[in-house]
Amino acid sequence: TAAVTAPLAPEILGNLRLNEPARRLFGSLRPATTPVIHFTFGSGAMLDFLRNWLHYVRRAGLEPAVAGAADAQMLAACSKEGIAALGIVEGLDVWTYERSAAAKTVVQEGAAEWKYYRHHKSSFLELGLVKAAFLWELVSLGYDVLISDLDVVWLSAGWERWMTYRVPHSPPLREAELIAMADVLVSTDELDEEYDAFGRYERWPHGAGWGRRTDLNTGVVLFRATNGSK
Repeated sequence: TAAVTAPLAPEILGNLRLNEPARRLFGSLRPATTPVIHFTFGSGAMLDFLRNWLHYVRRAGLEPAVAGAADAQMLAACSKEGIAALGIVEGLDVWTYERSAAAKTVVQEGAAEWKYYRHHKSSFLELGLVKAAFLWELVSLGYDVLISDLDVVWLSAGWERWMTYRVPHSPPLREAELIAMADVLVSTDELDEEYDAFGRYERWPHGAGWGRRTDLNTGVVLFRATNGSK
């Protein structure tokens, strides 16, 4: 019997443009049965980082995994290497979030003066808006999104035990029973098992509990497909 092939998703979903691997992937996905989309984001200059991110995501068995291509160069590279990737549709001005035939964005067109956008202030700001556009579109489609930076290395699975109730065979740990219901989860730069195990909002002995007064780090963020996350 011939294998059943999932239909291709449309090339355009909302304000997202899907390459061929992404069309095949999204053709097989449904928000109700997809606990999360593992997502990362970057420009063509960061392609080697994307390859490394994907290597460890696949080794850990994390799926489905999708890349957000900040510029045309990254989308073309992902298509060439068979990586499921999304781009932003032409004509979307990420500064106003309106479509216009005259819309011009240096990041999406890959026309920034610096290819590593952090070195160029306005391009780096625009890069953040492109990132927000990807997240808004995916959440609006009904998908929970676990985004991690390109320099993150996933050594194992098990993320769901800290973040969601949507995997019945792997429910949240006792310590995560409340945060697994939050609309948005953000990592911090402060890791301290002794303080975390204290189990109270006020953190002994300093009175700053459970992430209060600590530096947030958007290297790993979960957005749940809820009104609260939008």
